Amino acid sequence: MRKDSGIRRMVWLSWTLDSLAEQARESMGLSRSGLYRYALTRLLEQMSILSSKVKQHMDDGQCISLIKEDCGQHENKG
Repeated sequence: MRKDSGIRRMVWLSWTLDSLAEQARESMGLSRSGLYRYALTRLLEQMSILSSKVKQHMDDGQCISLIKEDCGQHENKG
């Protein structure tokens, strides 16, 4: 049984975008989930949405990290 708290999402990508994403994630050493978390987090930061949520989660004692391992959880690549 999984102990982590979160939600799985599925997205449709064009073949070209998927190929570029695969190249990027491999060069960064990330899993697919890790790359999408990273990209979404960066987008939210650029939109100034994430900064207030990070403070809220930190105040609540929750982990909000780009990489699950930083929260004490592990995932397989893929």
